[in-house]
Amino acid sequence: MEPMDATILCESAGWVLFEDGQRLVFADRGTSYRRVLLFVLALLALIAGVNGFVWLIKGLRSGEMNLLGILLAVAALLSALGVGWLWQAEKRQRAVIPDEATWIAVLDLATQTFETPQGESLAPLANVRFEPAMQLASSSRALRASWPGGDLVVYRGSPFAGSYKEALEALSRHGVRSD
Repeated sequence: MEPMDATILCESAGWVLFEDGQRLVFADRGTSYRRVLLFVLALLALIAGVNGFVWLIKGLRSGEMNLLGILLAVAALLSALGVGWLWQAEKRQRAVIPDEATWIAVLDLATQTFETPQGESLAPLANVRFEPAMQLASSSRALRASWPGGDLVVYRGSPFAGSYKEALEALSRHGVRSD
């Protein structure tokens, strides 16, 4: 079932929590690499740009053409163009509600159940705890839903895109308890 009047509550590196009527839906767009790539390209543009400028000035002072300065300036320009292109793609995608194929879990507030994207009940909402969890190979934490008989990571933080805490606050505003 496609979201009708859905509103994005928070997003961190492609991990989304949105409201669709009486449902809260966790989804993963699969774009967490974008924020890391944006950071790397911006850093490359800055470093190559500054060094290219220095080498170009050095070449101008000595009266010689400096190939290294030109190559660094071109690398900086290409990196900056990549940053702009990725940033625009990110902005376009953040405005769109994730489609059902990317959904991870659904909180049905009307029936007070925690469900799979297909509507299969996993547990009553009263038995589900939302808590921070460590992520392997990351300095940021994730948000895990735990219930008797299972657990599931529903939202991930990122040092480049934000924390899981926004999702916890959104759950609290909707009356969902967390630990």
